[in-house]
Amino acid sequence: MEQTLWCQSCSMPLNDEAVWGTEADGTKTSEYCVYCYRDGAFIQPDITMEQMLESCVPHLVKDGLEEQRAREILQGALPHLRRWSSGSSAPFSPVVPELVQLGPMTLAGLAVRTSNQAEQTAQAAIPQLWASYEQSVQKHITSLESGVVYGCYTDYEDGIAGAYTVLAGQQVDANAPVPAEWSIVQLPESTYAVFTSARGPITRVVIETWQAIWRWQTETSFVRTYTGDFERYDDRCVNAEDAQVDIYIAIAPVPST
Repeated sequence: MEQTLWCQSCSMPLNDEAVWGTEADGTKTSEYCVYCYRDGAFIQPDITMEQMLESCVPHLVKDGLEEQRAREILQGALPHLRRWSSGSSAPFSPVVPELVQLGPMTLAGLAVRTSNQAEQTAQAAIPQLWASYEQSVQKHITSLESGVVYGCYTDYEDGIAGAYTVLAGQQVDANAPVPAEWSIVQLPESTYAVFTSARGPITRVVIETWQAIWRWQTETSFVRTYTGDFERYDDRCVNAEDAQVDIYIAIAPVPST
């Protein structure tokens, strides 16, 4: 399955080979963009990660993002890129996820179709989805988990490279009535790799954890099934400036030993 490539220096999407960097012998590399890496060397070898962030913000703003949103994306992305994580050639070493087995789940809430590429532009749909959900959730819904909210990712078109559906909602009984404008997602029984974020501003720690997951999936022996992944927001998220979130990634069953 094709996956989105990202410059491991500035996080620029590398979907077009024309923007790939070059090695000393002139061959293309899919690890860095041509604006960061050319002829086998970084164009700005002494730039710091903080300086890189500042140089990238105007480009995202030009693409239509608000400056604060651009900073949040970059603050989450850059620390996990190969250039900035323990040296330019060191392997990425995320926290080993906990593996859990969960039965079928029914989630209900508001949903939208989007993609990782769209979320880095002015057409980003997820922030507005959550704002709309916060207003809609005032309606009477019987949740199976009081105070717990889910951000579910499902109906993947092409893994992380294509479009997917995001649902902001809660776990409900399979036969529970829901508002007409709400969508329902049925998650099958699955094995999940569970990643727990650091504590901090909720938007930043969620972005950081997803970046870690994307790097993890390129180096792990576990196989994502894309049957439905979700963020689980519980009482650790009451303070949005000091939150901790669990992200569940559906994976193929692990053979018993």
